[in-house]
Amino acid sequence: DGNGSPPEALVDDLKIVYTGSLQLVVDDLQAALANARAAVAATGGYIGASEESNQDERAVATITYRIPATRWDDAIGSLRGLASKVVAEQTQATEVGGQLVDLDARIRNLRASEASLQEIAKGAGRVTDLLEVEAQLTQVRGQIEQLEGQRAQLQDQVAYGTLVTTFGTEVVAVQETAQGWDPVTDLDAAMAT
Repeated sequence: DGNGSPPEALVDDLKIVYTGSLQLVVDDLQAALANARAAVAATGGYIGASEESNQDERAVATITYRIPATRWDDAIGSLRGLASKVVAEQTQATEVGGQLVDLDARIRNLRASEASLQEIAKGAGRVTDLLEVEAQLTQVRGQIEQLEGQRAQLQDQVAYGTLVTTFGTEVVAVQETAQGWDPVTDLDAAMAT
């Protein structure tokens, strides 16, 4: 198309994991949380984890939203619109198509090994040979299950981005609470739920 951007079909084929954080100052915490829940739900998203605290009369909430990747920008725009001040915003997009292709190839290879071992097991005459083949089969099946679990988790991360949003009525409280945010831990916790 001449403008230097990749063709649309290529962009659609990219497998991107979105993660991010928002720090928002709001006038009314409970109203903002209710409006944020509704805004995220309107995109097809949901709450993966939440934590609220009220220290020294400073109310703060940290909510981990799972947002459909196709509606990521819409959700962030809606959440920003609830704030009287956006303290910080960070988004990271990681392409993981290569990882998915690699996992698929490894699973295919293990399935081929599994089929070969099953054929060997059918022809095994001695019990000791059969037991050895069965042990290898068990190991291969365990590897397949582990890789399929990794693939499913990665596909979920591609489908739903993870956005950790800290809401508070004061800038300092929002910043202090957000400092404790660890994207890996929060993503793992959200995945577990």
